[in-house]
Amino acid sequence: MVIDTNVIIRAARGKSPISKIIDNWLEEKFQLLISNSILLEYEVVLHYPKFNYPHYTIANFLYAILTRAVQISPKRLHNVIVEDPEDNKFIDCAVEGKADYIVSGDPHLLALKEYLGTKIITSKKFLKLLK
Repeated sequence: MVIDTNVIIRAARGKSPISKIIDNWLEEKFQLLISNSILLEYEVVLHYPKFNYPHYTIANFLYAILTRAVQISPKRLHNVIVEDPEDNKFIDCAVEGKADYIVSGDPHLLALKEYLGTKIITSKKFLKLLK
């Protein structure tokens, strides 16, 4: 599975129901796929002052991702989302890693519903699947 940055940000707060997605990943109920460009976006966005995450929290979170996620190096870049080309990195990672799901809150990704066998769903739907 690939997790969009907007879901990661909400999950990192640790108090929302979405944080259960990260808990389930840490309990190895699914594999998280990550690419360098996704990891970089996670890092940049987690450091935004408006989120006010302590640096050690961000470091620990990113370390967990680096050491436990499956690293994907997409060889083919897709240009599916023309309205927001930055979102294509999630498609690239999912297709290369043969992910079953992309979990996102982004309307551009969610509008696709599915791409080359990868379903694109909300965090709420994914949480229901985990039950």
